[in-house]
Amino acid sequence: KASLNEKYTKSVTNNYRAVATYNKTISAHSFGVLAGVEAIDFRTEFLSGFRDQYTLENYDVINVGSTANQRTTGSADEWSLLSYFGRLNYSFNDRYLFEANLRADGSSRFTGDNKFGFFPSVSAGWRISEESFLSGVRWINELKIRGSWGTLGNQEVMLANQDILYYPFASGITMGENYVFGPDIPALGAALINAGNPGITWESTRMVNVGFDASIGDFEVTADYYVKNTGDILLRLPAPRISGLVEPIQNAGKVRNTGWDLSLTYRKNFNGLQVGVSGNLSDVNNRITDLVGTGPYIYTREIDQQGKPFRSLYGLRAIGYFQNQEEVDNHAKQFGPMKPGDIKYEDINNDGFINAEDRVIIGNTIPKYTYGLNVTLGYKGFDLGIFGQGVGKVDGYLDNFATMAFYLGGTAQEWHKDPWTPENPNAAYPRLSFNYPNNDQISSQWVRSAAYFRLKNMQLGYTVPKTVVQKLNISKLRFFGSGQNLFTLHKFYDSFDPEAPVGQGDYYPQVKVFVFGLELSF
Repeated sequence: KASLNEKYTKSVTNNYRAVATYNKTISAHSFGVLAGVEAIDFRTEFLSGFRDQYTLENYDVINVGSTANQRTTGSADEWSLLSYFGRLNYSFNDRYLFEANLRADGSSRFTGDNKFGFFPSVSAGWRISEESFLSGVRWINELKIRGSWGTLGNQEVMLANQDILYYPFASGITMGENYVFGPDIPALGAALINAGNPGITWESTRMVNVGFDASIGDFEVTADYYVKNTGDILLRLPAPRISGLVEPIQNAGKVRNTGWDLSLTYRKNFNGLQVGVSGNLSDVNNRITDLVGTGPYIYTREIDQQGKPFRSLYGLRAIGYFQNQEEVDNHAKQFGPMKPGDIKYEDINNDGFINAEDRVIIGNTIPKYTYGLNVTLGYKGFDLGIFGQGVGKVDGYLDNFATMAFYLGGTAQEWHKDPWTPENPNAAYPRLSFNYPNNDQISSQWVRSAAYFRLKNMQLGYTVPKTVVQKLNISKLRFFGSGQNLFTLHKFYDSFDPEAPVGQGDYYPQVKVFVFGLELSF
């Protein structure tokens, strides 16, 4: 049947902000004050209609269809945020620096006395290069040490399916929960499905940071070390199922991140050749420090467990392939009939069976040693810019059609051409099979390094000399060409993006983009 389904969606965000500043300098003392208020409100709504049995051609409007099966649906969501904020700055002789901030944020996602959260922060700096004892050191252009402490809040509750809760404090009534009374007599109904928690409030993050900035000769260095603790995390923890309700959101759980950042820049002019090189490197250690006596929380391929990194990879530990039938017979019972060439899993609890009780942490999805490199060159109107970035250490995981040959009757990857055979015992892939459960288990067999280096951008340009363009009555003429995502070095699965989310082999990869153009100014 010919049918028509039309849907109209409207989302509107209103943002109102008022800020006032005051600055005053008295001798060597400088003061600055900022105060402001901000209000944000958001509303999204949709309306859709459906009809079928269109007998007239070329009249694809709702009203032309039959009214027999017509349907309409519609809904709306909204939230709002009200914030008050202020800042105080003080400096003495541009040498000793101090700043204090205070935010008060009120969210419609919470209720009662829990609506508002208060988030202060302070920072201080000492420009050592401005001290008299360094006045004769010409090769030090700038030297500053600094430290800060502060808190930030989070109001959003995002579920595992990426849905966002707008009213986690309320127990909502769900329409369309119909029921049948008596002999086949349907009645319209509604039911309480989600349990609310009016006691929840802001999730808070406290961070301490120390660092320094230095400009020495042609080099600039910035270094930071930080400790970040996130508490009162908004989570959906298990509750007794006897209530029949979806568990409420609670303020529970703590996560700790410690890390450092380092950047180095070099600039120099060599007889007209302008050279600029900058690089950055950072690392972070992530741990779940508290789950309020609950957990671990196991997802399809990941686990949240106290004392371990957030969303660690979780599965069976693969220990090679069965090389002969004797190994199969003498090993713990696995999944389905076993044959040589199948993946062998470690029996962690030594009970003679491979099952969910043998799962362990098999990888870390938190990137380590994130880095970037930027190079700029300029000479006689030519300019060249190169930017690359990458990750030194992280684990990735793909499954289903991304790893299994002929998955759901599909195709095979190039590396599947190296399967196990008695003559090829150290193959990249187990024995070829179709619709076979043992080799499709979530295990370390399919964990691979997702470390990579990507040439993110390269641009080459030429600016025509002013003596030439002025004759054309223009002020600037520049030709350029650029490319993005030109190549990626990695040891991940061939033809798959190492930045793909865990388990998502259908993740659309980053594409190469080539741009050619000119800049013209009159």
